[in-house]
Amino acid sequence: MAVASPTTTPDNPNILFPRVLVPLDERNADSNLFGASGFSGLIGSNKSKDRAYTLTTFDIDSTKNKCTLKFVITENPNQPGPGLFKDNLRFDVWAYQDFDSKTVTWNNRGSPGEYYGRIQVIRNAESSQINFKCIGSSISLLLMPVDNDVIGWVEEVQPRVGLIMTQA
Repeated sequence: MAVASPTTTPDNPNILFPRVLVPLDERNADSNLFGASGFSGLIGSNKSKDRAYTLTTFDIDSTKNKCTLKFVITENPNQPGPGLFKDNLRFDVWAYQDFDSKTVTWNNRGSPGEYYGRIQVIRNAESSQINFKCIGSSISLLLMPVDNDVIGWVEEVQPRVGLIMTQA
């Protein structure tokens, strides 16, 4: 089993998981895909049409100001992780304002804030990670596709799949 994370221990206080994930789909512009269920993400594009973005929020430690974000795929040949993945997927990460997970839609999503960077997800290997300044007790992010890459996942399931953040 390859593990693409600093640790797979869920109770490690240095690893933060998203509080909520909200996919927004251009084809369903006046609703969000999963409402406030909050544990499924989708990032994708079909030749810059039929785009899907995901908004996420992490609760963070306000005494630490450096955040590191990566995407984890824990592979187990006998139990593949739930999700939609191919090799060498990429997505961009942007700062985002606070949002209401029950009412945010494609049409009312607003503009992204500061660009934080690009994460490359590689099956059976470490994903790239990005570092950025984080302030406050929570941080919201907008995840957007690169080219025609599509990533779909259910967060915090076993084997481990999804976003993790650490702080320093």
